[in-house]
Amino acid sequence: MMKKIKKALCLCALGALSLGAGQIHASVNRVAAMVNHKVISTTDLKSRVRMAALSAGMPETADLDAQLSSQILNLMIEEQLQQQMADKIHLKIEDERVDQAIQEIEQRNQMQKGQLLGMLQQAGIPARIMRDHLRAGIAWVEYIRAMYGDAIQTTALDVKRKLDEIKAARLETNVLLSEIVLPVDASFDKGKARVTAQKLATQIQSGVPFPALATQFSSVPSAAKGGDRGWVSLSRLDPAIRQTIEHLPLKQVSQPIETSEGIALFVVRDRRAPGESLEKDTLITFQQVLFPARKGASQEELYPLFMRAKSFTENTKSCALMKKSLGSDTRVRFQEVQKASVSNLPDELYTFLSKLGKEKASQPVMTDLGFMVFMVCDIEQINPGEPTEDEVKDMLRSQELQNIAQRELRNLRSSAFIDIRL
Repeated sequence: MMKKIKKALCLCALGALSLGAGQIHASVNRVAAMVNHKVISTTDLKSRVRMAALSAGMPETADLDAQLSSQILNLMIEEQLQQQMADKIHLKIEDERVDQAIQEIEQRNQMQKGQLLGMLQQAGIPARIMRDHLRAGIAWVEYIRAMYGDAIQTTALDVKRKLDEIKAARLETNVLLSEIVLPVDASFDKGKARVTAQKLATQIQSGVPFPALATQFSSVPSAAKGGDRGWVSLSRLDPAIRQTIEHLPLKQVSQPIETSEGIALFVVRDRRAPGESLEKDTLITFQQVLFPARKGASQEELYPLFMRAKSFTENTKSCALMKKSLGSDTRVRFQEVQKASVSNLPDELYTFLSKLGKEKASQPVMTDLGFMVFMVCDIEQINPGEPTEDEVKDMLRSQELQNIAQRELRNLRSSAFIDIRL
């Protein structure tokens, strides 16, 4: 049990993965693909493959490189097309937007600020690789909004139909679904996709965060939200998918499933019985302090660190005072997680936090990164009623923009000059 808690309480499961810079082999930088007038280099492709492997907790091998290269190159081609269209209308994404996206990824994975890029740097992966990946995704969303946002009109009848649909959905079983979809094409057939999906499932079962893998591997729009597909009625799912997830335990990853979009993995994060409100949730705000320890530290090194963390626990009486209690100590790391949905937290972490009670510091917990102290600041139960007409309009608009984005990308790809040279 303690092993599970240690894994769940680790600031980031990626921190326990090993893909050292010593595994990088120097090679000539060649052209992996031409996308219209832009080049995707083999060096950038290798970095993206290694970043995906790091996210998945997979050791870097020649076999894995061969499996992932075609899939990752396909995603990079799409990102290049997306960025080119944004450049065409002079749409620039400022560095601050990318910084915010990185922080959101860190928050979803309970990471400290700056920890994500730090891990990439430690593994020899340039920060530019992650930043370019995120910038293209943000640019594409803004491009679709700029080009098509004003053209989307919702009528009172559209709103009424959606409200009726929401009411009808409450009479069915609904699941809060996360997904990873691996596309299948001539260069990445069903067999390869299924093998990769099974490896990802194994990594998820071992504790690697699902959102990190969805962001790196999934080819559907939900990838931008860490694979979050939202609430779905079971009756609206493909029969093969419904049969698999209908009785899937919460937060357990499915086996690979063949769908119309490719080979997919699913996780049911929450479930609502017929008649239950989909919007009800439990939100938890908590603070955490890490007292870092050197990897492989001896008991003699750990003991004074434990005593310092224990003293901190005994002298910290409230959330308002927790950060102040650290004073100017730069050796520790403080983070506050605001209103996190319990459906997005590992079960072991939520169980641990729920037993603390409010405004009471936990005893130091040993993790792979050092000793951690937690304090719950607030637990809020929400159960809103029917969505307003404005909220329904926003839902319909967002859904239509996603549909347009998928069609636009297919059209761009079919009309672009793409020369793959691997």
